[in-house]
Amino acid sequence: MRILQKVATAFRLLARADFHALRARWRFHRRQRVLASASEPFIFFVGCDRLVCAPQLRDSAAAFTERPGDACERQVFHAWLRPGDTAVDAGANIGLFTSVAAACVGPQGKVVSLEPTPRLVEHLRMSAHRLGHPGVEVLPVALGGEPGRAKFAFAASADTTVSQSLATAEVPAGTADIREVEVITLTTVAGRLPAGASPALVKLDVEGVEVGALKGAPPGWLTADGPLWVVECHPQALARFGTTVGEVLRLFPASEFDRWMVGKYAGPDGADLPPERLNEAALPAASFHNLIAVPLGERSKARRQALQPILTAH
Repeated sequence: MRILQKVATAFRLLARADFHALRARWRFHRRQRVLASASEPFIFFVGCDRLVCAPQLRDSAAAFTERPGDACERQVFHAWLRPGDTAVDAGANIGLFTSVAAACVGPQGKVVSLEPTPRLVEHLRMSAHRLGHPGVEVLPVALGGEPGRAKFAFAASADTTVSQSLATAEVPAGTADIREVEVITLTTVAGRLPAGASPALVKLDVEGVEVGALKGAPPGWLTADGPLWVVECHPQALARFGTTVGEVLRLFPASEFDRWMVGKYAGPDGADLPPERLNEAALPAASFHNLIAVPLGERSKARRQALQPILTAH
């Protein structure tokens, strides 16, 4: 029956001359066949970016069959980062941005990747090894505003790792595996960087703890002479910790940053919306956004010029 359904779907798409959708479905089913026959991790490409698929890890397998989005953010990484740079990926998950950043900074650069989930830590380290990225350091910790230990809500199922975060009283019993993890701050991360180094880019996706994590950043990181930031702004996740998107945005004042918003999974077929310069009164219509905060300091002028075509292309 499944074969008949696939054939019927293909004929419907042909009848509508929807060749783009037809190609997409053909590619999806082809990737599913590849995945079904794979028993070991393998390298695949998304555009020019090399990633590692672990067939037994659901989120990694989905990245291969469905292909990860974040195309604008990946282009931002390529335009901004230089060989030898340092980058921080907080809330790394399966390592899309860790892998992209590591390729950009090269073997002389460094990427500090923060991820508290044990199976994802293993995946991140395996991926860095297979892709030949010696500068990746994976820290098995959560990011927060205060160092110490705290309860963390891991996904109850071993198959998926989405929406994991530091635990709150709102976590219903039985819906998550609550365990204690080590929590560090961005100031702690700064202390682990090579002497005299500061990050050129920081990606922050910590499921609602963004405001606290940002307030734990070292002096200078949230200024015009600091790094470029890619920060998830998810209203529901932030609300669980008593904060708002507005509080995130206020930490990146217009006097210090050129601020852009990318509406996530809100376009046709679930694609991301094109980046728009921040207008707090009229954010792009999406359930959540990524903030791209570009520092306006003189020392990053050349990088801003390289980045501008990507942000204004649409």
